[in-house]
Amino acid sequence: MATTGTHDTDTLAAWWQGAAAAERQAVLTVAVTAWRDQPPPSEAGDALPPAVRDALLEALFASGSTC
Repeated sequence: MATTGTHDTDTLAAWWQGAAAAERQAVLTVAVTAWRDQPPPSEAGDALPPAVRDALLEALFASGSTC
């Protein structure tokens, strides 16, 4: 099963707000395949950008995990 979290963990938005700049940059780099023909944002602020959220969820949905 693949999930972004549980009742015991932060939401994606809360995690993003608490993440260090280097961790955010790593996420932007890893999620690059979801940007298609557009370059990923070079950086993002405290609010989780919708495009980043969508890229993370798309990667999660495309994972090979099963229930």
